[in-house]
Formats: sequence, structure tokens, C-alpha cells
Amino acid sequence: MKFQKRTPEIAVPEHQKAQRRQTPWGEMSYLEYKHRVEFGQAEYEKIAAHAADRGIAWFASPWDVPSVDFLNSMDVPVHKVASASITDLEPAARRARQRPPGAAVDRHVGACRRSTSPSKRSAPSAW
Repeated sequence: MKFQKRTPEIAVPEHQKAQRRQTPWGEMSYLEYKHRVEFGQAEYEKIAAHAADRGIAWFASPWDVPSVDFLNSMDVPVHKVASASITDLEPAARRARQRPPGAAVDRHVGACRRSTSPSKRSAPSAW
């Protein structure tokens, strides 16, 4: 299962924070709305337990440094870099310091590259 993790104060642009929005909870600022929809510790603990009970992995895309730290505290197996965050160097540097890529990651990246090459269009049978 894959999720997104953001810190609303960082993720919401300053000019949008106070904008009023109609939401399922009534009218509120965009920042308030983002706080309502962003999962916190309790929700991620439920996700972790649900995944563990079923023997499946869960992970998330951290969009900022506090989210990187939060996901590391939850001991997720991987961080998926959000496409919109690919050039955001601060979270990337934090991930690199806390979770340096290893041989297993390199092997998986290599398998992905090989499976998407023009000569091979099927996924590898084993990673």
C-alpha cells in the first residue's frame, strides 16, 4: 500500500493557506482542510497494523523533511520519491543520510530497468 505524507505548513503555499474552501466539514481555510485530510501518527499506526496483519508492505512518499523523519520513525521499508518532489533536494539529502541505498535497492532498480527495456516488456519473475 502506498500513501503520501506531507506537513501542511510546509506543503501548502503561503498564498493559499488562508484561502477559504468549502469542505465536507464546512467552510474552512485551505490549511485547516489539509490538516483534516493528512494522516497522523494514529492513522499510520492503524495502516501499519492492517498491513502487518495481512503480510503486505506499506510505504509512502514523503514531501518534506519532517515527513521523511516521520516515516523513518514508522520503520517503512522504502520511501517513494513523489514525482513532484524529484528536484526537492532537502528531503532527498535527509533520505540519503538516513537510508542510504544498498545492494538490494540497486538490484531492484536494475531489474526495473531491464524489465522496461525495449527487448523485454514483461516484469522480472523474481526480484
